[in-house]
Amino acid sequence: MTTGPQLAFRAIDADNHFYENRDSFTRHLEPQFEEQAIHLVGEGPKAYWMVGERRYSFSNINNVDWAPAPGSREDFFAAKEDQGFVERSGVEMIDPKEHPPLVDQRSRLALMDDQGLEAIIQVPTMAVMLEPDFTLSDDGWYANIRAFNRWVEEEWGFGADGRIFSTALISPRNPDLAVEELERVAAAGARFVVLGKAGPIQGRSPADRMFDRFWAAISDLDLITVQHIGNSGYTELFSAAWGEDPHPFLRDLSPFQHFSCLIDRPIADTMANLVLNNLFGRFPRLKMVVLEYGSRWVWDLLPGIDKAAKMGAQGRWPGGRFSDLPSDVFKEHVWVSPFPEEDPVALLEMLPADRLLFGSDFPHSEGLREPLTYAGKLAGLDDQTVHAIMRGNAAKLMGLAA
Repeated sequence: MTTGPQLAFRAIDADNHFYENRDSFTRHLEPQFEEQAIHLVGEGPKAYWMVGERRYSFSNINNVDWAPAPGSREDFFAAKEDQGFVERSGVEMIDPKEHPPLVDQRSRLALMDDQGLEAIIQVPTMAVMLEPDFTLSDDGWYANIRAFNRWVEEEWGFGADGRIFSTALISPRNPDLAVEELERVAAAGARFVVLGKAGPIQGRSPADRMFDRFWAAISDLDLITVQHIGNSGYTELFSAAWGEDPHPFLRDLSPFQHFSCLIDRPIADTMANLVLNNLFGRFPRLKMVVLEYGSRWVWDLLPGIDKAAKMGAQGRWPGGRFSDLPSDVFKEHVWVSPFPEEDPVALLEMLPADRLLFGSDFPHSEGLREPLTYAGKLAGLDDQTVHAIMRGNAAKLMGLAA
């Protein structure tokens, strides 16, 4: 790993990751939930994750013993290659344990210094993929969440050092259990919580009033919610209706499933639902960060939700009627990190500069080998706007000096 280009200030990367280890979910798991443990079976590249007694269904890469090298698909996403998105073929595979910055806090801090990064929002790799596969009890799911968050706190911290702001994992599906964990991680110093999935929660909107206690706790505890790409469950929800496999590995997704089930539709549906069902009107202090969904969906979403509110003005408003322009509600409460291969300058036509975040997706293969190369996408912007996107906006969310 080498150093990248330099800015006149240290940047803040809003989309960084760690790789979990073999006992990320089991080290602190309460013994009575052993049979519902999320755990790794086997050794080396053929090892795989289990969710209780069910094999994890979304990817055949375990990311503990075997993962693509950082930035190894950068050329593919920059349109310099055209071999299709496959999980292993054509990319360098590594054992993350042999690359300490990917699995160790102290080593990551040293690498951040070399990369010119002051701080990062750090999101799990596997933990945001697992919720749709966890069909056992709510008690078991939250036991795994509690165990994982204790592991994150122990291994990486929640940002007390002012540098690595790891996200705590949470799900609203059982508000009582969720609020208990929100209160615990907030007391432990967490600033960001990442939702286990986008999309509906067991047949309900996440903005359904039954989840209001969850959102009230997020608001009262001054936590910032992160929506990060993962397994939304959309392949299971919609693929069979179109005659496609509802349980494919990521490597086997059809072009239509990539279009309808992976990136744009889950996050666009989710954000439209939250805005139009008045979640932000009921909880005006909520802040939400959207990572690794890119920004293409924003272009259709904002005019779309404005028109939908106008067309449905005489219909039902399950979350309560509001008069604000929905696109303005979105702009007030939501921060977006464009993909490195996208044009963040063009996105300023849709969103104010203070709602854009630099995110490299390091050390994932889809991201940048050198995070600060992202700054090259901001050519032509004034220094103040570059600073806001590369540092200032994230610093405010973190509570750091702007």
